[in-house]
Amino acid sequence: MTVDTKIENTIFYHSMKTGVISSLLREKGSPLRQSISYELKTKKIKDNDSFYRAIDGAIGHYEISKRVDNEYSDTKKNFTGLNNTTNKLITQLNDFSWYTDLLFESSECVNRPDLVKRLQELNNHTELIIDYLSRQRPEKKKEGPRPDQSKQELFIEVANAIEDTLGIKPSKTKDGVFDSIMLLILNELESKELSNIHGRTMKSLNERKENPKPWTVIRFKINKKLGSFFSS
Repeated sequence: MTVDTKIENTIFYHSMKTGVISSLLREKGSPLRQSISYELKTKKIKDNDSFYRAIDGAIGHYEISKRVDNEYSDTKKNFTGLNNTTNKLITQLNDFSWYTDLLFESSECVNRPDLVKRLQELNNHTELIIDYLSRQRPEKKKEGPRPDQSKQELFIEVANAIEDTLGIKPSKTKDGVFDSIMLLILNELESKELSNIHGRTMKSLNERKENPKPWTVIRFKINKKLGSFFSS
């Protein structure tokens, strides 16, 4: 299992325990589910529970990804600071004399070689996390705004759900199935009401050709054996 997968599994497992994962559509009486069901009926499309579970999963992944976006800068800064501090501490401990080892032994709770080893393990993991963060959220280019990756992944996952569970290939048709469902979902999730998202659905379908399974889909599998620093 890669480090990326271990990190994302841990985030997902924590989010399940803390209730971040969406349940907007699990209940048949939920307003969003009723709205989507009505929209599908007007287009003479039969829905099913698998479809709503897939949409719920997509919304849950979106909420997680938004939290990551909101905390990304501070998190990377904190891990970078921790990495620098640990490096300094390792250097200092390695410079200590034999007499220091005797004093450590007198504490009966830690010895210097073991402490250095554990700090080095921590340091290695923080470097992997910093690298992961840098790759997941690349530095913003000077020109133009940073693309909303979380929302783009939501569009792609909903398109996947429509094709995989309803057997309908999402199209670029204005006010089509994909357009209509995404509009209902975004109006549930966003603070301001939207009326036209056709440009965004077209863009997401183009990107879907290049990246049909965003990271939130292919890596979010709970695994409790995640290693010493990524255990659940």
